[in-house]
Amino acid sequence: MRTGNNFNFNSGGNTYVCRFYGSQSPGPNSHFYTVSNSECNGLKALQATTPATQKRWNFESLDFVSTPPVNGTCPTGTVPVYRAYNNGFTRGIDSNHRITVNQAGIDAVVARGWVSEGVVMCAPS
Repeated sequence: MRTGNNFNFNSGGNTYVCRFYGSQSPGPNSHFYTVSNSECNGLKALQATTPATQKRWNFESLDFVSTPPVNGTCPTGTVPVYRAYNNGFTRGIDSNHRITVNQAGIDAVVARGWVSEGVVMCAPS
């Protein structure tokens, strides 16, 4: 569900953000974003070896540019963007991620059993 906690992704960074979408059937019916080259390439490789009849993330595009954090820290002039995962794959439900600059929003979903993935990118202030 959209929260209204937006972050500025139109104006900056030095690394493309990969956008993935899980197929509606068999799922996961959700988007996934990553600025991590290793995470992006790993999911692309997994997509190439996973039949379309099985749950998988499908690469859609290089969606926008952002700045990767270094050891969980964002450079001056940027704000941390946090990501949490509902652990849907192991729970047998649709996988979903919450991406926000609002730490309290991440804390709220973690209290409901989601897994915090920490700072995953840095958005312009």
